[in-house]
Amino acid sequence: MQALNLQLPLFFKLAQPNYHIVWRGSIACIWAWEGASSAIPETLYFLEQSEGLYCLALADGFEGQYWREGILRGSRWWHAAPNNQEWINFQRSLSLQPTEQRAEYEISREKHLPKPWGQELGVHLLLAQNIEILCYGTLLMIFVWLTFAVQLQIYQLKQGVIALQVQNKKMAQQAHYLLEARQAALDGIAKIHQYQTLQPPASQLNYMAVLAQALPANATLKEWEYHDGSIRIVVQGEENVPLSRAALVEALRKQKLIESVISLSAPDNKSLAFMLNRHEVARSGK
Repeated sequence: MQALNLQLPLFFKLAQPNYHIVWRGSIACIWAWEGASSAIPETLYFLEQSEGLYCLALADGFEGQYWREGILRGSRWWHAAPNNQEWINFQRSLSLQPTEQRAEYEISREKHLPKPWGQELGVHLLLAQNIEILCYGTLLMIFVWLTFAVQLQIYQLKQGVIALQVQNKKMAQQAHYLLEARQAALDGIAKIHQYQTLQPPASQLNYMAVLAQALPANATLKEWEYHDGSIRIVVQGEENVPLSRAALVEALRKQKLIESVISLSAPDNKSLAFMLNRHEVARSGK
């Protein structure tokens, strides 16, 4: 059937062809025209013939037919009833032998049948003829689509697993770096504790030596109160040479054993009072 459909445009040179095909065994009876695709040839509404030549009166015009072995072997349409020469030419176009040709004919005026006698198997009803093939094709398409959908889901799952593996690897690396940093911090704290344990505590003599270096030449240490972690001092300057509080604070802060310096109220105008906080390293061991 498909091969016949491919050959039809070669047999009929029509701009917008339409076809109606009726199969008789292995023989295809073909009607071709230009016009509505839903039309059915009027010939199919007349009784089938078995043998011979016939001229049918149609609703519009006349049709010559040649039947042999129950198959319509040829036909021709005329607007008016054909004359004798046109009738002879029609028979010659069928390659009939002279003994088979008839010079005269009778016009057959028959009533139309309720429905056409030929079942169309043309292009427009090809799917209806091959309904089983269509079903198998549909099932095959569904199977292919389902297979593709399953494969797509498997691929997406694999991609998701790969992404999770990559993310887990990155998180493991980050956790490894954090653990290394934590261990390094713990090791540093342990070393500090070990150093603090081994470092002897600074004595009052050490702090007095520090004060001797920090105090200017015109200053005298007037009071000294030593407490755990803190030292209160009062410094007095010479009578005609006042002390600079800012300069003295800066000098004390530069000493390694002193962590902070706080200015206090002095007992008189000639003196300066400070609270010195010892450094943590100096305090370890106490």
